[in-house]
Amino acid sequence: MNNRKAMYLIVPFLSIVFGIGIINLIKKDKEISEAENRNLQQRPTIENLKEKNFTTTYETYYTDQFIGRDKLLKLDTKLQILSKKSNIKGHYITDDGWILGGPATTKKTENDYKGAVDLLNDAAKKAKELGKETYYVSLPHKVNTLDYMYPKYIEKNYGMENSDLLISMINKSNIKTIDIGRYFKDNFSNKELEKFYFKTDHHWNSIGAYKAFDYMIEKLNQSGYINVDLSKYDYETSYFKNSPFIGSYNRNLYTLFDTNEPIPYVHMDREYNNSYYEIKNGEFEEVEESYIIGDRFKEQDMTYGGAYTGNHSYYKIVNEKAVTDKKILLIRDSYQAPLTWLFSDIFKQVEVVDPRNVNMNIDEILNKSDSDMVMIMFNNGLNVEEMMNNIMK
Repeated sequence: MNNRKAMYLIVPFLSIVFGIGIINLIKKDKEISEAENRNLQQRPTIENLKEKNFTTTYETYYTDQFIGRDKLLKLDTKLQILSKKSNIKGHYITDDGWILGGPATTKKTENDYKGAVDLLNDAAKKAKELGKETYYVSLPHKVNTLDYMYPKYIEKNYGMENSDLLISMINKSNIKTIDIGRYFKDNFSNKELEKFYFKTDHHWNSIGAYKAFDYMIEKLNQSGYINVDLSKYDYETSYFKNSPFIGSYNRNLYTLFDTNEPIPYVHMDREYNNSYYEIKNGEFEEVEESYIIGDRFKEQDMTYGGAYTGNHSYYKIVNEKAVTDKKILLIRDSYQAPLTWLFSDIFKQVEVVDPRNVNMNIDEILNKSDSDMVMIMFNNGLNVEEMMNNIMK
């Protein structure tokens, strides 16, 4: 009788253990984790045996591909939210639903930024040889601008201090700088700044981008490069509310927070007849506007890149009715996305290069471009050296 009772316990237990193992072996592996925004480990191969890392690779593979992994992680995240934790998987949650990423808790030194500054100066020298002036524009990352939202118990956020140091080190004779992050902190209240950002994404929105654009135009006017009075033009703000907005931080937390977040668009009141082109096989080919701007309007869920402009490698916009006849090259990260059409209103030609995706080096880019000016435009939470290394080959 005791043996029979033992069998009742052992057989189901072994069935579950071996059943899960078999299912894990035969099911199709996932390539990426949307929530974690990373590639998942794939099944080890004979190469892992040769490199003597088969065991560790298999352990990572088994963890990444475990059946029901996403559901278990989502349940764990939901329980943490219900328990009112302020720090969930490296994200800080405020009482009114703002999600913030991890702050910069390390104070940088000049040695930390030397590599980045050298690369920026090298790029500017190359541009100058071709008669192009260079600007470095520091855009305001959410974690640095809204640093007052963090709990009092966390370590100091050095984000703005680090940004100030980088700006101070750039050779002003080679590169003019425009510090939007410092401009925001010094000229807007906390309540005003909150209107410039998405609550559940790590990016700003079009309202914040327009405030930055207005300041950039002011600085370009002061330099004598252009002479544009934006107050002469009517700018409107409209909102897209037709689809749930899946913010990047919200996605990292399995979209358990409110997705009913309107997407603002600040735009000049005019008819748009721009021409759009993207580099394909080394040459510009004309594409539809929707390929560049708002390429996910027809999809069920909306993201920051899909709402504004995505991470295209190299594209340009030509506006024959622009305010000026100037041509500008933007070397950008994702914070540039809601600035695209604002620049195309003012400049006859706007070229946009994403160092993460373009298969060209800085020499090829500068020679391909017929711009008058280069504007390197990165957010102040970015690893600038890593970004520039993508094109400084």
